Amino acid sequence: MIRASPRLVAALAWLYFAGALAAANEDYRNLPILGIAFVPEQQPLQSEELSKLLPFKIGDKLDLAALRLAIEHMHSTGRYLEIAVEAERQGEGVALKFVTKGTWFIGRVSTDGVHEPPNRGQLVSASKLHLGDEFNTADLRDATVNLKAKLEANGFFEARIDPAVEYDSSRQQANIDFRIVPGPRAKFNLPAVQGVSPEETQRLIGQTRWKYFGGFLGWKPINETRVQRGIERLRRSLAKQDYLLSRVTLSSLDYSAATQRATPVLTIERGPKVEVRASGVKLSSSRLRQLVPVFQEQSVDRDLLVEGQRNIQAHFQAQGYFQARVEFETQALTGGRRNVTFSVDRGERFRLAQLLIRGNRYFTGETIRERLSLQPATRIRYRYGKFNA
Repeated sequence: MIRASPRLVAALAWLYFAGALAAANEDYRNLPILGIAFVPEQQPLQSEELSKLLPFKIGDKLDLAALRLAIEHMHSTGRYLEIAVEAERQGEGVALKFVTKGTWFIGRVSTDGVHEPPNRGQLVSASKLHLGDEFNTADLRDATVNLKAKLEANGFFEARIDPAVEYDSSRQQANIDFRIVPGPRAKFNLPAVQGVSPEETQRLIGQTRWKYFGGFLGWKPINETRVQRGIERLRRSLAKQDYLLSRVTLSSLDYSAATQRATPVLTIERGPKVEVRASGVKLSSSRLRQLVPVFQEQSVDRDLLVEGQRNIQAHFQAQGYFQARVEFETQALTGGRRNVTFSVDRGERFRLAQLLIRGNRYFTGETIRERLSLQPATRIRYRYGKFNA
């Protein structure tokens, strides 16, 4: 949407007024100003504020440069959308009339009629209408499109949206109420999966949990959170098979009004396998997934591997292996496959025998100990001590 800036509007208003003066039968310049009026009478600014913005007053001679400056001053407040000036001969002087149109600003935005999810806050946020922004009726069209997309993401494909605007002239606010008739919430239909074999498709569909109890009670209703969680479960399932670079994309939700069901269209790109393992120590695959962020980020770059190296080292140091050293090596294999090996040398394991606190003047030693992630060795729970959280 393209809108004229206040400076441009002021310039156009000035050109219009200057042209009107030139076309008049007599020249109003240098005539004394006998009256200054504003139309409508109720202005966005108080009369005292308007008087400060005008670089002239009643009794001054009409100066075109000063009049142009007055228009610019009024526009600079951001409270006016349009300003026009009319001049009329009055006895030995001239009367000025400022004809204005105020700017409207977005006030309250509300929605009604939708059962969660989505909740009202999510719908208001989806409208992208922000409190205090300048309001234009064209914004309602964009907001309605945004709300429609949000509702469809939550299974409401037959929703009807009727925006209503209430203008508060005393505050220059446009209060907007979106009255929504959501219609039925669609349920999932059997997803259409591209990029994997039919056998693999059946297994992956089960991972989404879009069915009740394995499918015996049918498909669940659609909502945005359920869709995203299902896609994330697919990614995790592929990552467990060492497809760390896999991509799962929801292309669309194809709705059928006859059945009130929507078919998720999924595209899966598994990519090459990337095997991450540890040597020199016994480290479970689940623990390795927690420590090495390539599993969460679905990317294998040096920064993530270095972070994983530090995490593994800190993991063993927390168990008392203060001299633990960790190195990693990547190896490219045929077919684009890659191996990442973390070599761990734990070294000697230390035992925290005693914890001394010195220099304390304000708190008891026990109070400080409770707040430390350190615990001397005990016979049963902490055989080597607790070194951090």
